[in-house]
Amino acid sequence: MISTRSRTFIIDGKPSVSQTQTFGVDISKLGLQDIRSMLVDIIARDTAIERRAGNEPTIVDVDGSKSKPIAAVNKRITVLFGTSMPVVALERLKAALIQNIQASTTANTGKLSSPSSWEFTHIRAGRKIPLGANINFGPRDFVILKPKVSYATAANKRVAAGSRSLEFKAPNARKGKTAKRNQRLGFMAMTARQARHMIEFLQFSVTVGFTRAYKIPGEVSKQGTAYLIISPRRKRGLR
Repeated sequence: MISTRSRTFIIDGKPSVSQTQTFGVDISKLGLQDIRSMLVDIIARDTAIERRAGNEPTIVDVDGSKSKPIAAVNKRITVLFGTSMPVVALERLKAALIQNIQASTTANTGKLSSPSSWEFTHIRAGRKIPLGANINFGPRDFVILKPKVSYATAANKRVAAGSRSLEFKAPNARKGKTAKRNQRLGFMAMTARQARHMIEFLQFSVTVGFTRAYKIPGEVSKQGTAYLIISPRRKRGLR
């Protein structure tokens, strides 16, 4: 079963939404202790992988409490990784985005593929703060990469639906058919996929979101303005 989950980011007191799809598994026949063991095992395995990569956990939240032991979990475990990023890493992400735009669109004016047409904003507790040479992330921090041109979102959707859509293949992927989730991508989703394999973003999650509250002037997409969201990586175990 596939379910769609919306995640709301608050920027200057207004909501922006991203969506992810997850696969559901029937665990109705499992007992509480079985579920606890499963959650603890998943978190232990994933945390060990992150630690081997030099990525120590910074926050462990069990059922909404930072003091509750993992073994006593009833519903949810959330582990937060990654607290800082050099701003030059963001420039690499923007460069990948520009390259994907150039590969999937025809340059009529050149504005869409110009680096000056895209800007980063650091959001902390729903408020914009200046970008520094090194970005320190708090538990509720994230950075967005947003277009300045009104047709960027519509162009991204046209790419995904058209003959110039992009296809993502992981650097270490075996030859063969590409999974459907990595086919027919717009230039923004393609950039988010690529970020997963950039060493600068191993501790971070990069996803695509849409905002109506902060859509840019003249935005032509009814869905709002599309943007990339960069946030510290979290590992979750859910009942």
